[in-house]
Amino acid sequence: MNREVAGESAIRKPHRLRPLRLRGDITLASDKIAADRLNVTFGGKTVTGRLAYTFATGNKPAALDAALNAPELDLDAALGFGNTFIAGSNIERPHDITIAVDIGRATIAGFIARNASARLKVDANGLQIDRLSVADLGGAAFSASGRLVTAAPSPQGSIQVDLDAPDVTPVTALLARFAPRTALALSANAAAMAPAKLHAQITIDGMAPALAKLNIDGSLGKVRVALNGQANANSIAFTAGDVKFDGKLEADDGKMLLAILGLDRVFAVNAGPGALTLNASGPAGGDLKIDGKLSAAGLEAAASGTAKLFTDTPSAAFQATIARADAAPLHGDTHTALPVTFAGKIGLNGKELSLDDIAATVAGSALRGKLSVTLASPRQVRGEIDADNLDTPGLVAAAIGMPAGNGKTAWSWSSEPFAGGVMGDYAGQITLQARRAALMPRLMAREFRATLHLGKNELSFNDMSGDVGGGRFTGQLAFRSADDGLKTHGKVSLIGADTATLLGADARPPISGSLAFSAEADGAGMSPAALIGSLQGSGKIVLSDAQFADLDPRAFDKVARAVDQGMAINAARVSELVSKALDGGHLSVKRAEGDLTLSAGQMRLSNVRIDSKEAALSMAGNFDLTDGTINARLVLSGAGHAAGSRPEIYFALQGPVTAPARSIDLSALSGWLTLRSIDNQSKQLREMENAQPKPSAPKPKSEMAPVPGQSGRGEASVGSQN
Repeated sequence: MNREVAGESAIRKPHRLRPLRLRGDITLASDKIAADRLNVTFGGKTVTGRLAYTFATGNKPAALDAALNAPELDLDAALGFGNTFIAGSNIERPHDITIAVDIGRATIAGFIARNASARLKVDANGLQIDRLSVADLGGAAFSASGRLVTAAPSPQGSIQVDLDAPDVTPVTALLARFAPRTALALSANAAAMAPAKLHAQITIDGMAPALAKLNIDGSLGKVRVALNGQANANSIAFTAGDVKFDGKLEADDGKMLLAILGLDRVFAVNAGPGALTLNASGPAGGDLKIDGKLSAAGLEAAASGTAKLFTDTPSAAFQATIARADAAPLHGDTHTALPVTFAGKIGLNGKELSLDDIAATVAGSALRGKLSVTLASPRQVRGEIDADNLDTPGLVAAAIGMPAGNGKTAWSWSSEPFAGGVMGDYAGQITLQARRAALMPRLMAREFRATLHLGKNELSFNDMSGDVGGGRFTGQLAFRSADDGLKTHGKVSLIGADTATLLGADARPPISGSLAFSAEADGAGMSPAALIGSLQGSGKIVLSDAQFADLDPRAFDKVARAVDQGMAINAARVSELVSKALDGGHLSVKRAEGDLTLSAGQMRLSNVRIDSKEAALSMAGNFDLTDGTINARLVLSGAGHAAGSRPEIYFALQGPVTAPARSIDLSALSGWLTLRSIDNQSKQLREMENAQPKPSAPKPKSEMAPVPGQSGRGEASVGSQN
């Protein structure tokens, strides 16, 4: 019966239909369906050959016999059609399969495979591969051949497989069609595995009981691979019998080994060789005893325990140790070592991976606790961590995927995009507590507590609290991943902290007093530099019962008195005298407060109000969060007056916040001293004028003294009386 069938087939996407045209000699019988001289046009591609499907009857399984040829074929579409066809019918999947296929150019998983050929047979007796090869899959070549007779009483045979792949990406993409979990695990480190050159051989010796062996050797990138396994089994599935496995990965450069294992994002190693050894033995269906060791320059780790691997729900229980390691990549700065050790129990129950009885050290600080994470998506995380010392900035950096190398110097922010981190397919929370926790490079909290909350594409440090400088610290820090970058929101508060303690000052702190601080900010960016530069927010700062060192208000009186005593108003002499006078004391302030504004990564201080009876102090400035520099201006005003003005000294602080340079501008004070000197001279002149005697008024003639030789009536009268 010659029939031509035209129609539409649903491939890949439920709503995408592709045209299908079939022509051939069709045989429909009670036991089989067959098509000879087959000509199928599918998605614009033509397949020719023959196809026969035999239904299962009695003890005879369903069978498929196919001989097909296609100059060009979209295998993704063809496989999708086949799966859809079988799923929508009562046709049983065949167990006996004989295939002869040649494809000149095939498209699969987005890659082009050239000269694909298959000659193989699968039945109850075993597997026979006359030829299974792909000459070019994105540059990779694959071939397999051999025969395995698995039927009792004497299974025997061998199969050889070879892979030569300059780029492993096409291989993992193809593997994803058949073993998605394995492909997903390999794809993360595919770049480090190239070029891959592997040879594998499976053999069964034909003895009773049969001994099956698997040998793999070759290289992945610059890592040498040697894996050898054997099992007493009745088939190549190794579902029964005792298993023994020995494996070793070696590299002249331990960094390449860690890259293959995906551990380069966790540990840093020095120049030198590295090796991973694995040994397993025991019943395939029971508990296998497993020992493993990983070593490189600066890294030594080991694990031992038991595992059930060949079951529907794998499980394991290991005791793991890390004698020494450098976890610098976790805090984003590979130039600063982060030594760690670890001892604890690792458990796997098929659905959950757990770490219990953790006893670790991080940079010499002890860490204890437990963690667990489910393997199914979304992964649920829970745990408790108790540490002597906690590097909070490093923890945040690791959590949000801070680019490697960020923070090589103080206040340096990378322009590389955020990557990795724990945001994504995770949910749950981890309770954190520490005797001491670093909040900033020079800011420590005691008895610190927080809850790390994980959600879909977000994480937050909630309910943060602790003792900072003798005051109460509280806060919250949240991050959320979005299409336009990483979004953040932060809110902090500090009440009753001792300023001198916060500054880490010596016996004579630059500022002392009780500090209260609050701020809230938001930002978003694709990189750390962009995120910091986008910050917007506001806050408030209050200082009570404070003293500002090197701002002695008596400096005004001292310099004024010196000028009064004859010191010339010379810039050098005034500067020397004022500097010594300022450094000798402090300015007492009952209360100082100001507003904080955060914009474009700049924190500005404004509207400062200072209550002091000794002198007036005003200040303004900004702190640049992008580079850690400060630019501030202070004005100290004395109580004296001259020509209607007060004496003033200007101070400028510029440079790194950890050690800003201070400069003093005394031009206003010199001008005031000059005005005061002129004013004083004017007063002295007026006083001198007021002190000189005034000329007396002329006497009346009657009171004037007589001229010799003359006499008046008055004189005669007086003379006569005498």
